Amino acid sequence: PGGGRGGGGARRPGAAGPGAGPGGGRPPTRGWVPARAGGGVCGLVVAIGVLPGLLRTNSVRKPIMVGDPPVLPVTLAGPTPGTADYLRSPPGQVIAHYHVAQYSPDDAEIPEAWEHVLVGADGRTYRQEAEVSGDFDVMLSPDGSTLAAGGWVTDLATGKVEQYPVAGTAMAWSPEGRRLAVGRIHPAILFERTGVDLLDIATGAVRYLPSDGEPLGVAFSPDGRLLAVHEAPPQGTPESTINIYDERGELVRVLTAPASTQLAGGAAWSPDGSLLALEPIYYLETSPRELSFVDASGSGRPVPEAVRLPASEAVLLGWRSPATMLVGMDDGSSGGMNVIAELQLDGGAPRT
Repeated sequence: PGGGRGGGGARRPGAAGPGAGPGGGRPPTRGWVPARAGGGVCGLVVAIGVLPGLLRTNSVRKPIMVGDPPVLPVTLAGPTPGTADYLRSPPGQVIAHYHVAQYSPDDAEIPEAWEHVLVGADGRTYRQEAEVSGDFDVMLSPDGSTLAAGGWVTDLATGKVEQYPVAGTAMAWSPEGRRLAVGRIHPAILFERTGVDLLDIATGAVRYLPSDGEPLGVAFSPDGRLLAVHEAPPQGTPESTINIYDERGELVRVLTAPASTQLAGGAAWSPDGSLLALEPIYYLETSPRELSFVDASGSGRPVPEAVRLPASEAVLLGWRSPATMLVGMDDGSSGGMNVIAELQLDGGAPRT
């Protein structure tokens, strides 16, 4: 899973590899190392667009037309040698981006290579995405028409790639798909200062929002008017802050995040605007594997109890309703199967 985390999951800051950041080559893709799988292939859902109204079907007889509901296949296929390249044969609107780990027969712990795949909104169009070194989130725009990876933004209808002077491991699209927020990676790696870059896709303009700590996550409100930026806490401080900015870049309010948590990626804000979801910080193995919540308004309203995650490798992909979330996860099976689970805020049983 990824979201993300892709937007999106256990988003780990790290050094950018060759071609990463401003001045690099083709769009980078972001690797996820799953729990050990018994088989040779392990697929992980990274990002999902067009979440409302998903149809669960394996058979689509006609090409998808304008106005047709998007289709999420019950089972996502792995890449094959004949799969077309997404830049040479653009897939159009996309519903999912994921990647498949190829393991050596002698080592089932560390993948030899990653195969990255885009699935068209018709549920049957598959395109291959080339592997490029880099440690960036990969995230689809809300309508599935655009793919962002660090500073590279790809139009999936034309295959045109634009490169912008932004790079980071925290990323979020605005609801209308015009703006992209990218949290700057550690300043010692690529930038002089931490903060968030706000990219306007239509104009190419970049606005900088400073922050005291490295951004652990960013998320737009459902109406796109507010941006939440979760700053890493100072050394030795258990609690951290979530700064809420308005469209002018002015600080509106400051929220306190529970210890050992981070904003749950670009989909963290609930669709009714009342909650921000937080996930365990990926490198703290002692953290409870659960999604917790804070009141986005800062008014002190009660929030739901934390929701236990069904697996240790899990990431918030999005919301179906103010009370229902979709989580991508490794189900722990010997074949390395990965699933999307529907979780209820009231603690009801997960549905795959």
